Amino acid sequence: LLDLKSQQDQEEILGHLLFKEKAFRALRLVDAEGNQIAFRSTTTRAPEGNQFLSEAMNFITSEPTGDENLEARVFYSEVQFTTDTHQPYMIMATPIYNRRDGTLSYVLFAHVRLEQLSETLQDLEINDNVNEGTQIYIVQNEKIIAHPDASVLLQESFFSPPSTPGLTTGHNHQDDVLMVTYDLFFGSQVFTIVTETPFSNVWNLTLSSWRIILGLVGITGSVGIFLAVYATNGLTNPIQNLVNTAQKIREGDFSQQAPPSELSELNTLATTFNQMTSQLSHTLENLEQRVAARTQALKTSSDVSHYLSTILAEDQLVAEVAGLVQSAFNYYHVNIFLLDDQTLHLVAGTGTAGRALLAENFQIPLGIGLVGQAASQKRPILVPTVRDSPDWVANPILSDTQAELAVPISRGTQVLGVLDVQHNVAGGLRQEDADLIQSIANQLAVALLNAQTFEQLVSEKFAEARQKEEAEKLLEAYRLSPVGRAEAFAQQLAPLPDLAFTMLHQLAQTAGQNPDSVAILNQLPRILEDTQPRTGQRPPAEGFFLARTAEGFNFLIASQNAAELLQVGLRILSRQISPPSTPDVTFLAQAQQIYEICQLAVEVHMISHITQFDYRLLTDNHFSPEFPLTPLTTVLAKLKNITETLSAYERVTTLQDKLGYLVSAVERLRQIERQARTQLGTADLNILIRITENWQAVMSRTLSELQTQAKINCRLLTRHSWQHDIISITLQVWNTGRGAALNLKVALLPEPEYTLVDDSDQIFQLNPGEEEQIVIRLRPRQDPALSQFRVRFAVLYDDPRGPGQTELFADVIHLLSEPRRFQHIPNPYIVGTPLEPGSALFFGREELLEAIQENLASAHRNNLVLIGQRRMGKTSILKQLRKRLGAAFVPVYLDGQVMGLDPGMANFFLGLATEIMFALEDQGIDIAPPTIHDFSVSPAASFEHQFLVQVFSAIGDRALLVLFDEFEELEIAVQRGHLDASIFGFLRHLIQHTPKLSFIFCGTHRLEELVTDYWNVLFNISLYQRIGYLSRDEATRLIQQPVEPFGMQYDDLALEKIWRVTAGHPYFLQLICHNLVNRHNRTQNNYLTVVEVNATLDEILSTGEAHFIYLWTESSLEERLILVALSRSIPLTGSVQAAQLNDYLTERGIQIERRAVRDALYRLSLRDILKEDDTESVEEPIYRWQLGLLGLWVEKFKSLGRVMDEVTK
Repeated sequence: LLDLKSQQDQEEILGHLLFKEKAFRALRLVDAEGNQIAFRSTTTRAPEGNQFLSEAMNFITSEPTGDENLEARVFYSEVQFTTDTHQPYMIMATPIYNRRDGTLSYVLFAHVRLEQLSETLQDLEINDNVNEGTQIYIVQNEKIIAHPDASVLLQESFFSPPSTPGLTTGHNHQDDVLMVTYDLFFGSQVFTIVTETPFSNVWNLTLSSWRIILGLVGITGSVGIFLAVYATNGLTNPIQNLVNTAQKIREGDFSQQAPPSELSELNTLATTFNQMTSQLSHTLENLEQRVAARTQALKTSSDVSHYLSTILAEDQLVAEVAGLVQSAFNYYHVNIFLLDDQTLHLVAGTGTAGRALLAENFQIPLGIGLVGQAASQKRPILVPTVRDSPDWVANPILSDTQAELAVPISRGTQVLGVLDVQHNVAGGLRQEDADLIQSIANQLAVALLNAQTFEQLVSEKFAEARQKEEAEKLLEAYRLSPVGRAEAFAQQLAPLPDLAFTMLHQLAQTAGQNPDSVAILNQLPRILEDTQPRTGQRPPAEGFFLARTAEGFNFLIASQNAAELLQVGLRILSRQISPPSTPDVTFLAQAQQIYEICQLAVEVHMISHITQFDYRLLTDNHFSPEFPLTPLTTVLAKLKNITETLSAYERVTTLQDKLGYLVSAVERLRQIERQARTQLGTADLNILIRITENWQAVMSRTLSELQTQAKINCRLLTRHSWQHDIISITLQVWNTGRGAALNLKVALLPEPEYTLVDDSDQIFQLNPGEEEQIVIRLRPRQDPALSQFRVRFAVLYDDPRGPGQTELFADVIHLLSEPRRFQHIPNPYIVGTPLEPGSALFFGREELLEAIQENLASAHRNNLVLIGQRRMGKTSILKQLRKRLGAAFVPVYLDGQVMGLDPGMANFFLGLATEIMFALEDQGIDIAPPTIHDFSVSPAASFEHQFLVQVFSAIGDRALLVLFDEFEELEIAVQRGHLDASIFGFLRHLIQHTPKLSFIFCGTHRLEELVTDYWNVLFNISLYQRIGYLSRDEATRLIQQPVEPFGMQYDDLALEKIWRVTAGHPYFLQLICHNLVNRHNRTQNNYLTVVEVNATLDEILSTGEAHFIYLWTESSLEERLILVALSRSIPLTGSVQAAQLNDYLTERGIQIERRAVRDALYRLSLRDILKEDDTESVEEPIYRWQLGLLGLWVEKFKSLGRVMDEVTK
């Protein structure tokens, strides 16, 4: 291989080697760096084992150690199994060194088949007279790699051989099996040849092991072609010596030893063989030792019997006997039964089975089975083979029993029980066992009688001691009784009157953990009060003080079950005890002040009482750590946070704010209580809990009132009126509370500027979220100088808080002068067409425009996405940016409905480039007009690297701002195939990597509706702004300002009606105003009232169906059903909940789930058709019309039956 340089010649050599050695499946030649040079294989499948190539290279190329022969460095892998046939194989590798300089030239890898090992084992079983019952197999790493039975390899069987090679008996709990193991080492791999056989097959076992060893060495030794040549005679002669030695051992001469060999493997085999011979010799010696052990056991039985006579406890006695008999004679199982009348009860048993039988209280009737017969017949019963005895009763727990011996335990004619012995070998019990066990049973009988006598004597002695103990217990029971403990505690108080309060408080503090403290406190007041002074040690006043103090603490503890007793206890401790004149009672004065504060805290009934609570005593004083009430004062001081929160509650005016502060105060109060439970003793904790419960009740009551009260709001709709003798004013009244207002009456209060015509109007019920309009007439004072006057109202109503709730309201009415002379108005309003830059009709959107300007002016300009419904003025906003942004930007408006009409990316970029060119022309900047040829090859790259470079050079420091309107049309163009989907990624690329380029995308769909991946790629790097309706102020300006120079005026109710039906929708505002101007020109009426507005609405409903139809078709079937139901069930000023709509539809035979109704209402609110009311209701959301004009159209043109038919279909 070294001399042959061509790959063909080297592969020819590898093929020759494969032909000579059938154990090789494949050979691979690699150079010193691991690069393959040549390869040959006997199969077309790629050989397995490539995972070992790098490991083998590392092994062969590693640094040598000591005098290591590098040419002998052969790598052997762990045995693996092929994935297709599940046959064993291993990978071997040997180095090939350059003969001239000693460097490593090649490494030869061999894929070695090991199926021949299993074939050799099969030949042994068939041809070499391997005895029946013998198993021969080969193990590596506890995995069987060769076996005569192929199914064992397929099942991936495992076996753990003995840790020491050689001869082993009883491996895996098989005493009659002889096992021979021999280890062969190939590098770091160990092959263990295992032979299992009965003792009778020892000879064949030895010869078979040799053959396996030689077979394995022969297979793996093929690598020696590249290492050395071994001498044939050096191998065969030592083998013949081993055969001769084995023949002599077979004839019984165990002194023979196999001579050593110069070959390492055969020398190891000879050594192992000698070890096997020694172990066989030892086995014979063990048989003699077992006979000697049996003789020794007989002597042991006598010693055991003598030992048992010293045990007096019956339970210990029988347990010791059973264990000693079983261990001394190696019986399978030992039981001891004691006779009770006609039943033998198991009292001792050995091992796991014995514990199981004892657990189930095992019994045998007298005369039943071998045990019962031994007791009834009073003689031993021996059954060498239990299967042959009809009297034997099997026990499933003792399933291995083969022989049984039952010996009565008796003294004279008295049978005490039975000693039962069992063996797991048939014939394992003989007569000598019966004699032996009988002698032990006799000794056991004597020991049992002795134990019974001893127990009787002990019992009598215990009876005497028990009588003495009973008397002592009666005395101790009194001492431990509540009365006795109370008397003892009173005696402790007697010499320490100055510590009385501290000691009694400490006793009360432990009442929660110690029931005795409760009992003592219950008895203590009576005992202290009834005790008369003795020898002048304690005056009556002192006794009364102690009794009263104890009574106060007793009431504090008893308040756990009767809350009203807490105030009694506080009253006693704070006001009704006075200490004796001398000595002073420590801490009593401070404690009485604290208890008085607690008394006040418990008695509060209103939030104002809590906010006025005085904490100065708690916060200004620094109480000593020894003061018993220091932990209580610390917790009480935390209540100041509650007071501050409730003070804020009193200052705010809105219902939502009041509820927020109340809920916060309740939560803080609960937190204080939770902390107190871990910090305070029982007496102090009872006080704190009673305070928190009382305060929480006050706050909960207030909270309930707020949650159920009505809240009435008013707004004067008629704030302008002509100077007439009698004028009508309209007041809007709505309920934003959480409860209904009943019997609501709006009264006009008298003022000098007017007199009453109608003094009041009434609404019988105004539910949460509802609103009504009330009209009241008055007569202004006839004074030409009177241009305005103030009106005052009183709103009276009933709600859950009670009758007579009152709200006051006032506003100013402006009196109008005579209208100006009619002027024809050129209609300024534009319907459906975007407003051009700088249009006088563009009102509002200031916040949105400022946000866009701020974003574009920032250091890192973010791209924007403007989202709004159709006809919301999005395009008009984009067009206004040209004027609003100034000279820093060059805005380019793109209409998405046009972009992508012509198929192809080249046409798209041509259109984009053309629009940019037109925008530059508007700014006075000229560039070369783009052509289709500019984008015919790589249109995106041409646009970015050629056209945009030209544009940026022309505009200098200015930035290019692309205003992309109707951006959703891009997706439609992609779906039609006009554009490639990569356009989205390219736009994202431009956004991220082009500093002087910004985009503003404008469209209809909300972000969550853009579900395709196109938009995710593009819009997850952008900011979003929503374009909604105009505000009320902006809408009013749009209505009035364009016509104000011509003297056209609107009545307040007319403005209210326009707002009510449009809610500031730009398109419908323009449409209504356009029609009202036309009506003004036709009627020559300068002052428009609600009558003209209503007439105009009728015209619009009849002629302006286009956008109504769009809104209708964009609605789902459920949403259409809800729209029709709303138009029939509530007025434009009304409100509704899902449950009400569901009931309305159900009454008309329309079945729809309430969830579907809720979902439809919610979706309509997202589209700004409905408005979710912001009323502070605890129920489900309330909805009202926002785009009331659509409701009028639905009411006029859509019937419930027709929509129901659509839903049904």
